[in-house]
Amino acid sequence: MLVWGGSILVVIAGGVRAVLQSSGSVRALVLVATLVYLLGVQVSTFVNNIPLNNQLQRHNLDQMSADELVSVRMAFEPRWNEPEPDDSGVRHLDAAARRAHAALSLRVAPAPGALGTPGPAPVPMT
Repeated sequence: MLVWGGSILVVIAGGVRAVLQSSGSVRALVLVATLVYLLGVQVSTFVNNIPLNNQLQRHNLDQMSADELVSVRMAFEPRWNEPEPDDSGVRHLDAAARRAHAALSLRVAPAPGALGTPGPAPVPMT
């Protein structure tokens, strides 16, 4: 829980820092990437994954027979792996948000040496 909650805080802090220290299209891209991640990835976690985890934790798996375990798994697994018709596309939004966040993050990554650290040594042309 700490890692998951910490990832939210790190993304927010990184987004705020980048927005305050940048301008123009970079500022807009960072803001969009941060919002896409928070709304797309974290909302789907709240809507889908947490309720499924809570449902699974209500069972005392250590005390169940093999048939009972299969029954619980068959009730749980399809919802975990495939979106329900009433899912409102939340899982698709999650996947799209992850891709968009990665693409936007790569787009605004600083060039080597831009943050005061030396970049890689130039490769000599022969």
